[in-house]
Amino acid sequence: MKTFILALLFSLNVSAADFTIPGFMYVYDYDNAVTGVNGERETILSFAKANGITNIFLSANRYFDYPSKQPALTDFINVAKNSYGMNTTLVLGDYSWALTANHAEALDITNKAIAYVKTLLVKPVAFQYDVEPHALDGWSSNLQSYSNQYIDMIGKIMTVTKPAGMHTQFTTSNFYGGKMIKRGSITKPLSQYVIDLSDSILIMNYRDDVAYTKVVSSTSKQTFSNKILGTSSSHYVTDDIAYANTKGKKVFQAFNTHCKSAADFVVTEANCAAVMKLDKVAYSNYGSSCNSYWDYKASSFCEEGKAAMIKAGKLLNTTYTAKYSAYAGYGIFAYKYFSVLKP
Repeated sequence: MKTFILALLFSLNVSAADFTIPGFMYVYDYDNAVTGVNGERETILSFAKANGITNIFLSANRYFDYPSKQPALTDFINVAKNSYGMNTTLVLGDYSWALTANHAEALDITNKAIAYVKTLLVKPVAFQYDVEPHALDGWSSNLQSYSNQYIDMIGKIMTVTKPAGMHTQFTTSNFYGGKMIKRGSITKPLSQYVIDLSDSILIMNYRDDVAYTKVVSSTSKQTFSNKILGTSSSHYVTDDIAYANTKGKKVFQAFNTHCKSAADFVVTEANCAAVMKLDKVAYSNYGSSCNSYWDYKASSFCEEGKAAMIKAGKLLNTTYTAKYSAYAGYGIFAYKYFSVLKP
């Protein structure tokens, strides 16, 4: 992931977390957030503090590709901790790292990050690896090979970060629990391999159908419950949390507030309405784009707003905290959209 990203997250010590509010928030494409130019660092940190955030997840590849930028990173870590009482987690990763040919790059960045951390008085509390192998071209047709290379990468990274005493977290997606991967004589979900090797995971549970407020009938309530708790065929979140619980690992979740329109998908609402009416010509012309648009609409709380998102988060937290000590709370992607999300 080359894009500059911040993520604001609950402390990894989550026993005292307030699970009624979002616990973390991604922020990306904000260079000034680190340098402090135009007061953006203070604006973001103040917003984070006002929303109960205690840990800042900062995309850090660039600081090890360009060491001259490290003093700004150090200043950010110090200001966050000393002025706002917030910890920092360094986010590392690129989807290409999943492949064996690029494991050396992942380890090089990791070793540079560890060496940097050793020089600090105020230290980041963890590394998070956002690699996302499903973003690779040919993922579907090379699922077994790419997944095994990705799992190998995790193992290699952990052999470096564990001796250094760094809590090491990996991001996963809400469908990894449905990807059955064979390693030797063992076949099990990809998500379980990640849980086994890592210290904790963050599931990108990008669905807004966890928060539909139009719940009126018992049937719709059941559907709502199935979707929010990850028990539908396309979601495996509950299974992942239950499995992590047996391993003594922590699981975080992220919600999406990214706002787009049909125009971003080169279609119109009328095009997609025609597709919905099973118009064969419309389907031929716009079916693929409309499917992408609908999938986006189902992944973001942009339309539903903050209240619906908070309602979903509370339902998740109430359900999961009652059953699983592994559950560590939910948070938001991303500051740019969450800060202007409708009520």
